[in-house]
Amino acid sequence: MSMIVKFGILIFSISWIYFELKKWFDFRKKKYTTNESFRLTGSETKRLQGAEKKLLDVRNDLKQVEQQINDIELRGKNVRRNKKGDFDSRSALGKKLNREIRSARKKELWLQGTLQKAETEKEQLGLAGWYRAKPWLEAEARCIFARITILGYTASVLILDYGLLIMTGFWWGLLLIAIWIGLYFLTRKFLEDELLLARLEL
Repeated sequence: MSMIVKFGILIFSISWIYFELKKWFDFRKKKYTTNESFRLTGSETKRLQGAEKKLLDVRNDLKQVEQQINDIELRGKNVRRNKKGDFDSRSALGKKLNREIRSARKKELWLQGTLQKAETEKEQLGLAGWYRAKPWLEAEARCIFARITILGYTASVLILDYGLLIMTGFWWGLLLIAIWIGLYFLTRKFLEDELLLARLEL
């Protein structure tokens, strides 16, 4: 077994130990023991329900304002317009409709901004558990695949050396290190985003 192969085993072993210790230090006080740890808490659920109600109220208010604008447009269908598209203010009805539609459009604009904020708030509250789980997912994925990497690399060396009787010299060792490092980065993200996330059922 060449020095480069031993170096690879050493590097992968140190990486695995480092990731395990880092995970332990980072999460030792948080006590993430079950999937429930990453689900919404009672207070978060209440806040989410409040945000959903607020969002529904804003949508209803916006529909009412839009209907109000349509009604104003309908009432003014026979009123002349100026070049800007406003109702002709030389008539009393035109003045009144201009005043009403400006007020309604101002309210519509405000409600649209409020709606956007309410949607963002609801989305963030709904993802509170996921945000809490994400650091753990990343740490767990690193640890799991670090274990797979050290086992896979060692198994590859043993198969080549003793199974296929191929001497794992410098270039073979370097190639194996590169392959397993590549596999680590390629599959860790999949492990984090798909398998672990599915396990948490978030």
